[in-house]
Amino acid sequence: MEQNTVKKILYVEANIDQTIGGSYFSLLDIVRNLDRTRFEPSVLFYQQHALIEEFRKYATVYVHPARRLRGQLSIALRALLIPLIFLRSLLLALR
Repeated sequence: MEQNTVKKILYVEANIDQTIGGSYFSLLDIVRNLDRTRFEPSVLFYQQHALIEEFRKYATVYVHPARRLRGQLSIALRALLIPLIFLRSLLLALR
């Protein structure tokens, strides 16, 4: 028998230049439109910003200052952004 379990997803927004633009709004669109019967989204930001409260309506939000993430870990987290673009396309195709 197949069990219907909710999958947890962590999105990482790696923008640290204190601008709010397309990546923030695209990510907000993704978490806003996820099927909550299938997915439980969380979002990690490196800094506080004006859209945090909007994100909290749709996902668990974590803020971890970028100055604490250095070297290879920071590079690895940035590399996760490419799969986000693919995942958004995939989710839209599954609708």
